[in-house]
Amino acid sequence: ILHQLANLMRRKFGGKLNISSKAFAMDCRKKLSTEITDFRQHIRELKMERKVLYPRLCEPVVTDVLPALRQQHQDLFIYTSQLVEAIKLHSPMQDQGTIDRVISFLDDCAELLHFGDLSILDIPFLCMDVLGPLMAPDNFPCHLMGKHDGKVKKGDISYVIQQFQSLRKKSFSVQIDTIIRLLESFELTFLVEGTDDTYMFPSHLPFKKVADMWKRDDRNKVYVGRRVKCSSETSLISPGAFSLFQCRACVRLHRQAQLWENGIIIRRAKTVRSHVQCLVIMAIPLGAVDIVCHGGVGCEKECKSLLEEVMTLWLDVIEEHSSGTEYEIRYLSRKHMSEHREQIADFTQAEVDEVMERGPEAAVVKVINDEEIIESLSDLMVYDTPAVAEGQKQPSVHKIVFDAVVLYGQSQYFSIGDAEIRSLCHDKPESSDKLYALKIIAKKIEKDGEKAAEEAFLD
Repeated sequence: ILHQLANLMRRKFGGKLNISSKAFAMDCRKKLSTEITDFRQHIRELKMERKVLYPRLCEPVVTDVLPALRQQHQDLFIYTSQLVEAIKLHSPMQDQGTIDRVISFLDDCAELLHFGDLSILDIPFLCMDVLGPLMAPDNFPCHLMGKHDGKVKKGDISYVIQQFQSLRKKSFSVQIDTIIRLLESFELTFLVEGTDDTYMFPSHLPFKKVADMWKRDDRNKVYVGRRVKCSSETSLISPGAFSLFQCRACVRLHRQAQLWENGIIIRRAKTVRSHVQCLVIMAIPLGAVDIVCHGGVGCEKECKSLLEEVMTLWLDVIEEHSSGTEYEIRYLSRKHMSEHREQIADFTQAEVDEVMERGPEAAVVKVINDEEIIESLSDLMVYDTPAVAEGQKQPSVHKIVFDAVVLYGQSQYFSIGDAEIRSLCHDKPESSDKLYALKIIAKKIEKDGEKAAEEAFLD
């Protein structure tokens, strides 16, 4: 069966991929098995057969400088200044700008890893002996899984690497602070707020049910949500993308957050009139992500702002780590979000556009599993409304315009009847100043229409 599969792959992709003539059956849980050792040896042989063409300036660095440095330095990291000095000794005519471009090119080719003021010359060693045990699942001989909901002490990181060295019968200097810097730059971990030696590894978080984490709160009246979904049913986003997003969201948004394997709740600081949260849930397998923001009365603006921040972060992660994946953005049902349903209905952009011209109160109707779902555009889009203190009546638009004109009304006098003014603005002026202001706004209404007048003065 394996040979048939290999032949099928060769026929379909042979023009684009270099497919090996050998097939290997391996149990990936047995990391040191004979089959995996044979597989690694075969990969080395394939690499030797593959002739890599480097620019003339880079080839001597690859063939002479890097092997010599690997022999001299047994540590994982060397200072980039040492690498630059070694290149200058081999090619004294090269200026600093050319050397920087050579290092950047070799970094792109994975011959070395350039990391700030440090460089890593042996990338397979980094992946196998450092990142391997730190990111390994719990069936690996040395791992960090099961450590207090993804939180790991600095000492645990050092211990796991040293334990794996003993298993491999190898030894190198464990520069733990530098390794942590590297992990942070890869967005694999971040420092837990309020600590100086505890790190969160989102990839090591346990799976939890959304219902256990997303608690209902009667104060939540505003709900706005989007679903970022792969356009094709056969498309999936890179499995590590969500844990990377969790790491990036906690570091860049500087928000309080609650994390688990398949979700994150991001909190904004509570204020007198609003308390806004954002729930991000990934589908399994990772073909869609739901982003739900909710808060109290009058916090539409804060909800939409947080939604935009979080969605921008997620789309950036997709572009960087699942480049080429086509996706679409859908609107989530406010009714289903407010009921905290596990399966939230969505509406495509085409379904929303179809009723957009009918105004914000137009309804979008959809039937899913014999349930008719009706959502108004105003609920799906969440239009801003002015905040109103508890117990205070919402002022009419005309009253807001009236007050704005009184404040800013310095214009010529328009001869328009008082009765017409009162009928247009539904307000009874109490003084000649207000009457004068109303004449100005009434003329504006008469000339450009009521909506234009409201927008001009409210703006």
